[in-house]
Amino acid sequence: MTKFILIGGMPRSGTNLTRRIIGSHSRIAIPPAEFRFFNQYAKGKGVAEILANERLERWGVELSDLCSRGHREAFIEALLRYAEHVGKEIAGEKTPRNEFYYDTIKEWLRDFELRFVHVVRNPIDTMASFKHSTIRHNKGRGGFPGLSAHSRNWVRSVSMALARAYHDAERYHVLKFEDLLADPISTTRELCAFLGVDFEQEQMLHLSDFEGRRDNTSFPQERRARHEEYGAIRQLESRKQYLTDVEIRTVSAICGELAHALGYEDDSFSSSPPEYPDSGIIGKLNRAVERVFRPG
Repeated sequence: MTKFILIGGMPRSGTNLTRRIIGSHSRIAIPPAEFRFFNQYAKGKGVAEILANERLERWGVELSDLCSRGHREAFIEALLRYAEHVGKEIAGEKTPRNEFYYDTIKEWLRDFELRFVHVVRNPIDTMASFKHSTIRHNKGRGGFPGLSAHSRNWVRSVSMALARAYHDAERYHVLKFEDLLADPISTTRELCAFLGVDFEQEQMLHLSDFEGRRDNTSFPQERRARHEEYGAIRQLESRKQYLTDVEIRTVSAICGELAHALGYEDDSFSSSPPEYPDSGIIGKLNRAVERVFRPG
């Protein structure tokens, strides 16, 4: 049975580095540009419009004849063609937020062996990186419009990751970005065991199939921040200083409890008592506001 590997997670969570590591395996083909298929499919776009994305030219594969196919067939065939193009046997792709379309992914790949890798990162670092990223189109407006919605999506994304990894562990794997940076060898070895492929340390951690491609970081990096042996893998560094106090409180109020339970440590992350159904809407609103703007 043909295997498919899909990678998801919130934007700026380390999905790009994960793609480069997995896609450097001798058997696994991960295209150098995101497909973004399911997001566009959910918006009602046709196959021809999805395949017209100029980013797909970086695949180096002819896809125009797929425009008359159905969405499922076009998605599968496009990835199989890329795998054949690069001489590999396992097809896959990476697009942030793929996890929100997992039910569709499972249905479409029902005839294949599916492995889904969900990358998770500290919400404060995720939001700081997204705030300063070139992919955010409203950077010129000041502040961080949409921070609350982005934070709520982080909670939804991580909640789905934990639930699926528990319920569907054979097909669903949660990868903490910080674990990958702190111990790339052990973490990638474990990842390969999940994917059902041999661990190819030199090839994968030196990003052999993605040499020369620029890093996807939102921040300038100093040479000393790099891993001594694997130059593209960076040492841990908090991005908290790139958020304002109000932004930190907002992220902490929405994400902090789940982040704390996931093992992320920050002074602003903490658990709070449950809300009771007889407490009234006014009390709930007051507590929510207090959590966001409490001093310190």
